[in-house]
Amino acid sequence: MLGPEDEEPEVSAFQLALQKWRDIDLASLQPQLDKQGMEIIESQKDFLVERKELSTKTKLFRKLPDDEKLLQVMSLLKGSSP
Repeated sequence: MLGPEDEEPEVSAFQLALQKWRDIDLASLQPQLDKQGMEIIESQKDFLVERKELSTKTKLFRKLPDDEKLLQVMSLLKGSSP
């Protein structure tokens, strides 16, 4: 049988959790998190495009004659167009 003293810690823990959710203020935090999420997605897309470009440049570089590779190696390392 539960007495009032047994319910008090449970109620205060619930009230504490509820207060923490109010302090977080999810309604105002959500737009900021959405913006950050979109920035992360855009960065990932940019990274993927750059990675594919580097892969293409590397394949083309491998096909070059050895003497031309010496001239083009820095542009490949820097990621700039030859």
